[in-house]
Amino acid sequence: MNPPIFTGSMPVEDPHEFVKEVLKILVAMGATEIEKVELASYQLKDVTQACCKMWQDSRVLGGGLITWELFKTVFLERFFPREMREAMVDEFINFKQGSMTVREYSLKFIKLSMYGTSFLSNSRDEMSRFLKGISEDLEEECRDAMLHDSMDLSTLMVHVQQVENNRKKRRVRQVRRRNPSNQKVSSSGGGRSTF
Repeated sequence: MNPPIFTGSMPVEDPHEFVKEVLKILVAMGATEIEKVELASYQLKDVTQACCKMWQDSRVLGGGLITWELFKTVFLERFFPREMREAMVDEFINFKQGSMTVREYSLKFIKLSMYGTSFLSNSRDEMSRFLKGISEDLEEECRDAMLHDSMDLSTLMVHVQQVENNRKKRRVRQVRRRNPSNQKVSSSGGGRSTF
């Protein structure tokens, strides 16, 4: 296991992702609530380490153990402020496929969906939100698939990817039919043109 490090000074760092990845490792290790805090604190460097140390020292004076939930809440409040959270929620709400493939869109949708949990109360909401962001013609073709009882978000994502792939194959075949010069040269000429 290679736990992430969080410095708090690099713009590409995602505090939410840090907490999620560290927790995943700590759960796999079977860490107790107190060990989770200690081990997660060890992964903090630079600015975050100093802030965490000051906060933990002030807590010791006030008493009470620092649980994982308390650590996570304070950490995210400090390094993932409301403005950042609201910006991520806005990005999720306005997220569109654009020029991405359905696969690329699906992966980013999953990542952003953790910020839009208040909009996703059930699997139908998830699927509907996912379809809202894909291209209109794909949405029209795939909206009915949502109605199947066995449909969930991951199955819908695969279905939409298959529809997109089938459309691409169909377009390639149509182009080849219209422009036969793109077809492979027959083997009788060995691939060379003859005059």
